[in-house]
Amino acid sequence: MSSSTLSTPSTALLIRLGTDGFSFAVCSAEPGGMKSITPYAIDETLSLTANLKRFIKEQQWNTQSFQRVEVVVASERFTTMPLELFEDEQAERIFNYNLSPRENEEVYYNILSVNNVVLLYGIDRSAAHWLTEQLGNVRFHAQSALLIERFAAQSRSYPHHSLYAHLRQSAMETYVFHQGQLLLANSQPCGSPADRLYYLLYLWKQLQLDANQDQLLLCGERKLYDPLRPQLTKYIRQVTVLGDSDSLDFKQLSSCE
Repeated sequence: MSSSTLSTPSTALLIRLGTDGFSFAVCSAEPGGMKSITPYAIDETLSLTANLKRFIKEQQWNTQSFQRVEVVVASERFTTMPLELFEDEQAERIFNYNLSPRENEEVYYNILSVNNVVLLYGIDRSAAHWLTEQLGNVRFHAQSALLIERFAAQSRSYPHHSLYAHLRQSAMETYVFHQGQLLLANSQPCGSPADRLYYLLYLWKQLQLDANQDQLLLCGERKLYDPLRPQLTKYIRQVTVLGDSDSLDFKQLSSCE
């Protein structure tokens, strides 16, 4: 079991692990200190750990030059619970109650103190242990936890509800806030534009959001949200695409701002 709060010191190596590939960046505490995010394609015939071994070997990093290594886990396998009800020893049981267990999966968690929420998420056990052994001072973050913290701060000044949709190839995460307070965090499989459009409009209706006053914000892969916006604006007045959405999670790590 592992946990982390979302605060970081200065120089860091940031690595994002996703099922469709990795991304990485080096950042410092200086203004504009994050260098460009570099994608890395994985070999789907290899395990996650084998891909990581190849990835780290090819980069030839001297990890001693980094004060900290931050690993962002981009996965739709997460669930949330109130902080006041959370007990460390119950984390795995609660996670597996809400999500079907998977082989070689370990349950980690992030504490989101601003919203008094704990986000539980799954990570490949072998990959997590290997990264810790190889890179030393590693901290793990669920991408969803980083996005929730960023969206909560962003939505705090908006007087109505905000629905954020983070789109990936085979899934979509949705987060609903009211003036910074998290009301919903969910993930669902969505593999086509029609599925994404249907689910977003269905969720909007179920939550009884206002088509004129509440806002919908899209982020994730541009090729996924670009086709949706013209369709969504037929039903929702305020539809916004978040700029530079590929780095929203990395930017939430304070040393990269």
